[in-house]
Amino acid sequence: MPRPKIEPSTLGKKEKNEACSGKRCQKACKDLIPDVEIELEVENLPKGSRFKEYRDYFVQDIQIKKIVTRYRIKVYQLPDGTLKAAKLPENINGHFGNELKQYIICQNHVNNVSQVKIKQELNSRGIQISEGQINNIIINSSEILSKEYEDIANIGITTARELRVDDTGSRHKGQNGSSIVIQNDFFTYFNTSSSKSRIQFLKTLRVKGANYILNDVALNYIEEYKPTAIQMEKLLKLKNINFANKEAYDKALIEAEITPIIFGKKLLLHIEEAGILGSIIENGLSQNLVLLSDGASQYNLFSHASCWIHAERAVKKLVPIDEADTEEIKKVRNDIWCFYERLKDYKKNPNDASKIIIEKTFDEIFSQNATSIQLAVTLKKFRTKKSDLLRVLDYPFIDLHNNSSEQDIRPIVIKRNISGPTRSDKGRNARDIFITIVKTCKKNNISILEYLTDRINGKNKIPYLPDLIAQKAKAQLIAPT
Repeated sequence: MPRPKIEPSTLGKKEKNEACSGKRCQKACKDLIPDVEIELEVENLPKGSRFKEYRDYFVQDIQIKKIVTRYRIKVYQLPDGTLKAAKLPENINGHFGNELKQYIICQNHVNNVSQVKIKQELNSRGIQISEGQINNIIINSSEILSKEYEDIANIGITTARELRVDDTGSRHKGQNGSSIVIQNDFFTYFNTSSSKSRIQFLKTLRVKGANYILNDVALNYIEEYKPTAIQMEKLLKLKNINFANKEAYDKALIEAEITPIIFGKKLLLHIEEAGILGSIIENGLSQNLVLLSDGASQYNLFSHASCWIHAERAVKKLVPIDEADTEEIKKVRNDIWCFYERLKDYKKNPNDASKIIIEKTFDEIFSQNATSIQLAVTLKKFRTKKSDLLRVLDYPFIDLHNNSSEQDIRPIVIKRNISGPTRSDKGRNARDIFITIVKTCKKNNISILEYLTDRINGKNKIPYLPDLIAQKAKAQLIAPT
């Protein structure tokens, strides 16, 4: 395998011309607007000296200090004896100001500082606040953004031509659970639930609502599990009926004699999955969606693409038993990465001739006779996933790996390591909301500080994030490929 090129680190190297002067300073600091200007005079000037020019030297600093405001609310007694008090300003909501709320949220969800550490810092600055009050600020602020959070997911998913997914373990109320990330270049959406099953993933794609529909897509999904003609006949009686929730769906299945005794528990599970899938399609999800994952079976839906990085790990993990095994594994890994480079070239210039050659090369690499039994088994797994691994041939715009979803899910892992598991549903939802917002703001070049200030103060001058996602998705679809 070719050795990867790693740029040398610049850490610790001193920058040249540390002193800021003349044109260099003006170019580096051209966007800075001074809040304070101080004019410096030269001391001990000789006679005959004359002023020539100003040289600007910018110093950036930050000031964090406690500000306590006392509102003296006037109260009047009316002629009828009742009391009438002056109203607080509209932007006042509670005993902590909006700037402090923004600071707490950024420390907690952008800088990953635990609530305990935030309390310690604020107390040291003279602010009287408890961990409970910090937690309430985070939860109450997240509720302001809950609709935007849902709309980010709904618009992002239904307008996407490609989605990347990943998951990680996440304990909640002392029970094991899973956090799923669904994302592409325009948005990121987090959702934490009790499991990583396919049913739960489909519910996450549905975002909101609880309806079930057996439309054509749902029935085709069921047919993949080879029901009998009699079973399909019973299912067709429920076609295109919109059931409001699972209770109504289950009742209709029983009335149609679609029971575990006749259908079996496994097929009934797929029928439940199909009902959710049908409702997702009715909600607007594209049937031509490409779903990129690490190869986990629960994500094998729609036009599924597998990550090459994860696939290659199966070969990398093999333990050779002799020198011959070592060389054979080394050769296969080299073949894989050379093939990977060809796929990258194909993405830049897709054409039918290259597609035929690449498919033939795939067969040659993964059909070779391996003397190592463990390598032969691994190569066979590659052959069974051929269509998923070569999905890029039909959709050149998709990635060959799911590194971006792994990077997006990292904040959940960091949060888990720093703050531990969530202990309330509101706390879990607040975490999912803020990580979704922070990641989506970054992808749309919006300052999270400015965004939080805008939303917490109720100004709403920064564009609604779902609208930006919809605009970019529309532009992507009409752009030339």
